[in-house]
Amino acid sequence: MANSQNDNNDLSFLEGNDNNGMQFKDILVIVLRNLHWFILSALICAGYAYWKVRGQERIYASKASMIIKSENTGDAESMRSSAMMNKITAGSMALSTINNEMIVMRSQHLMENVVRELNLNTVYYYATKISRRNKDLYKSSPIEVIFPDAGEDASFAFSVTPIDARKVVLSGFTEGNVPNMTVNVGDTVHAPIGRVVVNYTWFLNNAYYNVPITVQRYSVAVMAAIYRHNVSVERDDEKNTILNLFLRDTSPIRAADVLNMLIKKYNEDAVADQKRILSYSEKFINERIENLSGDLDSINKRVASFMRSHNLIDVGSYGRDYVTSSAEATQELKKLRSTANYLSYLLNFVKKVDPMTAIPIGSMEGDVLGLIQRYNVNATELDKYKEKNMENNPTVKELYAQQTTLKGSVLMMLESNLTVVQDKIESANMDQRAAEAMVQSVPQNQLVIGNVERMQNVKDQLLLNLLTKREELLLNQPKIEEPGRVIDAAFPNWKPVAPNQQKKVMTGLLIGLLIPAVVIVLIRLLDTAIRNRSDVERGSKTPFLGEIPYHKGISKHAIVVKENGRDAVTEAFRLVRSNLEFMKNKNDKSQVVLFTSFLVSSGKTFVSSNLATTFAIANKKVVLVDLDIRKGTMKKVFDSKARAGVSNYLSGKIDDVSEIIHSNDMVPNLDMVFAGPVPPNPAELLMSNRLDQLVAFLREHYDYVFLDNVPLGLVADAEIVKRLADATVFVLRAGKTDKRLLAELDKLYKSNRFPNLSLVLNSVKYKKRHGYGYGYGYGYGYGYGYGYGYGNEEGKKKRLRFKLTHHENSDE
Repeated sequence: MANSQNDNNDLSFLEGNDNNGMQFKDILVIVLRNLHWFILSALICAGYAYWKVRGQERIYASKASMIIKSENTGDAESMRSSAMMNKITAGSMALSTINNEMIVMRSQHLMENVVRELNLNTVYYYATKISRRNKDLYKSSPIEVIFPDAGEDASFAFSVTPIDARKVVLSGFTEGNVPNMTVNVGDTVHAPIGRVVVNYTWFLNNAYYNVPITVQRYSVAVMAAIYRHNVSVERDDEKNTILNLFLRDTSPIRAADVLNMLIKKYNEDAVADQKRILSYSEKFINERIENLSGDLDSINKRVASFMRSHNLIDVGSYGRDYVTSSAEATQELKKLRSTANYLSYLLNFVKKVDPMTAIPIGSMEGDVLGLIQRYNVNATELDKYKEKNMENNPTVKELYAQQTTLKGSVLMMLESNLTVVQDKIESANMDQRAAEAMVQSVPQNQLVIGNVERMQNVKDQLLLNLLTKREELLLNQPKIEEPGRVIDAAFPNWKPVAPNQQKKVMTGLLIGLLIPAVVIVLIRLLDTAIRNRSDVERGSKTPFLGEIPYHKGISKHAIVVKENGRDAVTEAFRLVRSNLEFMKNKNDKSQVVLFTSFLVSSGKTFVSSNLATTFAIANKKVVLVDLDIRKGTMKKVFDSKARAGVSNYLSGKIDDVSEIIHSNDMVPNLDMVFAGPVPPNPAELLMSNRLDQLVAFLREHYDYVFLDNVPLGLVADAEIVKRLADATVFVLRAGKTDKRLLAELDKLYKSNRFPNLSLVLNSVKYKKRHGYGYGYGYGYGYGYGYGYGYGNEEGKKKRLRFKLTHHENSDE
């Protein structure tokens, strides 16, 4: 059975050589021969793929687009809170880039706000009846379950089955072995997960009755982490600040809602940050205005008291030139002192400030301004984490470390600036003293009042600047804008993107077609047995006499050739006979042919006896000698009870050769010499000269002497007997002889170890192939395709036929 299958899956053309290359026709023959397996496998795999894909949840995709506003740049740079902070810092520094905003949009904090807003941590679904896949019920659930005692970290699952308009069944609790609970709709019941209230919604209809609806509750943090992983944020292009948001979900409505809510929460969080920074700045400006107002009140009182006590009205026209020079020096000095006072105040403020308190910006500029702004941004982030009680977060600790470093840098730069200002003050003092020396003639009282007036002017200017800043903040506060503007809002896409049913079914179909092909190729690659003539010709250059086809009607030990027979086996032996006669030396009257093989059961006796019969039918005198004196199988073929044979003659018990020659009444011209009794020393007997005398006698009386010998390599008999042969026929058994033995056979042929070595392939199994017409070929005797039929007709006419026993055509 296995041999037949291997022959049907013959892929010998894949091994390719000069004689038998791979051709499209050969591939087509293989496919057509196994077409039923290809179709069956394809249908099974495609059906399985279709069944699997029907049971998978449908995945829907949604997309939204937004632009990140930027007032300070026109390229990829963007500022969170840019509308306000650019006015404070005059556009000198961008607080974040577009890449930062992409990270912010996928932050856990924002996603948790989205989950809370949409109640995403409570999921409703049920299993469909036919495909048994889960159907999501987001915003379409016939029930609504309220958990009064469940916190944000609660996680559980159970089923709710509507029974009628008033009752439901709670079952499948994951906590403990709890029996089903039948409760009224709207009642508060105590379940293993705490208090539960089940209400019906407008989506309830008769189709949901007795259908278990699974209620899955997740913690807010877990659900936020899931959506963080599923949401994708990508830049539209490196040259703009447009972001594209993508999300895949089992509900198309939920996918759109999550993206839209994410954009909304992102803008709300950004606006809150802007307002927080405005609040810090406004508080600092108000404190400075209050301090300056107090200083101005003190100066005004001092001026009024001084002028009243000294009866002074106006000193502007006296000593104008000297006073002007002195005034400029004094004004510069006052300005520097004011700067020094402000730096001292800010230095003391920074020393005492904690990491979550913003540092006033004021009129600072240069590098120190950048450090203070970075410090304020970190202070804002720390304040957020403090509100969430996340002081032990690694990010918070890192921010605290950054604040310490920034604070040190700010202190160092403030001290450096203060030192520079103090140096300038000393220089200004020297200039002032020089100018005062020139105005010694000016009344001391007028100089004093002049200094006071100048200080008053400085204070007035500072106060005016601060009031202007405060008004700008108050005017811009209503103008706070959201940093992200929606270009395309997300909308539900009702066409699923996964699973791709057509693609999966086609994949299953292709796999189904591939499986038989792979099996056929593997069977051929793993099959090392010789199957047909092409296998022999590829592996050996030894002359090929022909091949004997296999047929179930051929017996194990039988003469199957028939006179005038036109069946496939008879025609095959006729072809072998013709080829063997062609190899015969015409100068020799007779020819001695030795039959051997590699393996037992290769069919040597079957081939030699039927070939001998074929020659006898052609009026050739033939004698068939059984030299397998160890077993003597030829008696089984001719059903002989003769006891005398080769071993009797070789041992000297019989001297007359004619006594061991037996005729065949059914086949004229064919005589047999059987093996005789099994001797104890067969090899020694075969080496004796009596065997040479026996063969010499037979040469004189017969046209052909066939010596049926034992397999090569098992014993030395074949090597011993080959000295007597004119030709050697090596019998190979299709389906049993290994292809690797052909290399050894080729060595035998090239080394001339056996005279005129040739091959016969026995028991070749053929199957009618598409496109071959009548069969194997006309050259083999009218073709194997219809030869069997003729053989049956011959049998019906009761022509001469030989004894057949219904067994496999083999030697042993």
